[in-house]
Amino acid sequence: MIGLIVALNSEIKTFFKQIKKKVYQINNIDFYLCTHQNIEFVLVFTDVGKTNASFITALLINNFKPKVILNVGSCGALNDQLQVLDIAIIDQCQYLDVNVSAFGYLKNQIPRLDKFFILDKNYNQQIKNQLIKKKLKCWIANVGSSDTFINRDNILFFYDQQIDLVDMELAAIAHVCTRMLTPLVSIKLVSDHITLPNSNQEQFNKNLSLIDKWFNEHLTSIIEAILEIY
Repeated sequence: MIGLIVALNSEIKTFFKQIKKKVYQINNIDFYLCTHQNIEFVLVFTDVGKTNASFITALLINNFKPKVILNVGSCGALNDQLQVLDIAIIDQCQYLDVNVSAFGYLKNQIPRLDKFFILDKNYNQQIKNQLIKKKLKCWIANVGSSDTFINRDNILFFYDQQIDLVDMELAAIAHVCTRMLTPLVSIKLVSDHITLPNSNQEQFNKNLSLIDKWFNEHLTSIIEAILEIY
């Protein structure tokens, strides 16, 4: 079974309305056992933030034993080459608000773990091939995660030159998947860019409906691509 993790219902609300689902509540969290076009998967919404994401990812793995986890959603962009609504397949991710450098670790590195969490390259390639077939341009990118919504006012505090995109969940999801030996893939759409004149919050609110539309059109084929090497 595939586990599908999304932060906000609003990121895939149209897709969510269309699928058949049965809800299971575990520790006050709703998990949806879904069927859509003869595909079965379990879906959960984490809400915002790293603790929510890590707790719910662990619950998902422990209770449903997915063979692979797919995370989809929105993100902010730092890389000048990326534009709003660009598609990104995530290669690796890291925290942006960890500092144990006093003990000899790299900034943003969790002790005794690598700084970067590497996502599954085989599944990534399969998804990339699927997007190319559909004539959809995609980027391979790195994500940094923090519990702060990053914008122009605070970017200097969080900036890391190895990071293309920012969100508030993926590193925590990847941390749990690494510890629990579960492959992870992530597809992000850029909702806002640090260099644009409008505030990041305004950009996010403006583009969220377009992100929902994109996932409604393409999420099924992404899941199907994963199932081809499942």
